[in-house]
Amino acid sequence: TRAFVGTTDAATRDFVTTSVAAVADNTLNDFGAPTAPLSLAGQTLIDVAPAATGTGAINRDQLYAERDALLARTLDVIAAPVAPVNLGGQTLTGLAPSANPTDAVSRVELDAVQNGTDWKESVRATSTDGVALTGLPTIDGVALAEGDRVLLTDQGAEGDAAENGIWIARAAGWVRAPDADQGTLTASSAVMVEEGTAFAGTQWRLATTGALTVGTTALNWIQFGAATTYTGGNGVELTGTSFSLSANVPRKFVGAALGDGAATSILIPHGLGTRDVTVSVFTDNDGAEVECDILRTSTNAITLGFAMAPAAGTLRCVVVG
Repeated sequence: TRAFVGTTDAATRDFVTTSVAAVADNTLNDFGAPTAPLSLAGQTLIDVAPAATGTGAINRDQLYAERDALLARTLDVIAAPVAPVNLGGQTLTGLAPSANPTDAVSRVELDAVQNGTDWKESVRATSTDGVALTGLPTIDGVALAEGDRVLLTDQGAEGDAAENGIWIARAAGWVRAPDADQGTLTASSAVMVEEGTAFAGTQWRLATTGALTVGTTALNWIQFGAATTYTGGNGVELTGTSFSLSANVPRKFVGAALGDGAATSILIPHGLGTRDVTVSVFTDNDGAEVECDILRTSTNAITLGFAMAPAAGTLRCVVVG
């Protein structure tokens, strides 16, 4: 059979085979776009290249990358809310000290206002000597690092008490701390010192009153508090958080309403833990001394001996040891 010429001519087998092979070699982009939804019958579409246009299909890597980028966004890059934000009864934590009138305040700042104190962010160290406002010196045993907050309280020694205040240490020249500069420093300002040989744990308050012009007004900072450390003293022992009297401190035991009208020997447990005790026996009604035998029976008890049995409840005894 010759190759067909007309549309109704029979085709040779070779012609059909060649035509089918040509169709099989086509790629999807050789076909026309579908005109109805295309079902993959539950199969996976694999090896999808990253989408290059807005209408392109994306692969899983692109989807996960978009998700990770969204999760990495912080609140400050998200548009401001246009309605009240409901926290669902949860607590907003980790607030930095407020710097502007419309900033949220922390519980620490609120308590400080209630106490009449404007607490500033803590400083690493403080100096009661004049300090050059440049470089990274060692202050009160603290080797300063770039960006450390420092309280200066005696720049008057250098001739200018207006330099007192809270500074940010920098090798190239110190600058005022933003929360203790003009407009943020108040007459009730206070600050805690974190480190230092002499001043770790101390609190300082600005005693200067009235209108303040930072850099012009002489600022008088005074110490008004300090971390308290307790130690044992004369006759007092401290173990952990518990105080107790040492063995060398005199202690007292009182025995009242002694005597039963029959016994001539009375055992008195005093629990002082020593035989080195002084004993005094006297009448309960008028305090008159009573002579009797005193036996230090043990480290925690004495025995009183009488020639005649004391009347019931007539004696008192004081044991000191």
